[in-house]
Amino acid sequence: MSEDQRIAELQTKLNAVTAEKDQLKTELNQVKTNNEKMDAEIKSLKEARHQEKVSEVVDLRLKAGLASDRKVESDRLKPLDDVTLEIMKADMSAFIAEKERMAKVAGPKAKYSAEAGDELSKQTEDTRERFFGHKKSFLDGGAS
Repeated sequence: MSEDQRIAELQTKLNAVTAEKDQLKTELNQVKTNNEKMDAEIKSLKEARHQEKVSEVVDLRLKAGLASDRKVESDRLKPLDDVTLEIMKADMSAFIAEKERMAKVAGPKAKYSAEAGDELSKQTEDTRERFFGHKKSFLDGGAS
């Protein structure tokens, strides 16, 4: 093989390598662009998931009576990390469950109920009959 042929062959190989290098650069740029898009999507999804957790904790805090303004509470909890929000969510859920359980155990808060009033009226009438021989008071419309 002559030197000119050898140079021509090496030039052909160099051109092929250069073309392959350009193709690889193009593919690398596409991969970088796709990576940046995926990073942006991941960041967006993480932010949405974080905001969802913040919203859940805010809802629980409002239900528990520990907060009154959704916007203020949301802004206050937004800087917290996901682990802290999960702990708060579990604590708030347990707190609300206990609060509801205690409300059921305590019964109605009213000291006077219609049934108690009926019982009191019945006892009053029974006492009148024993002492006075009639159930109705003269003030209520006379003796019966």
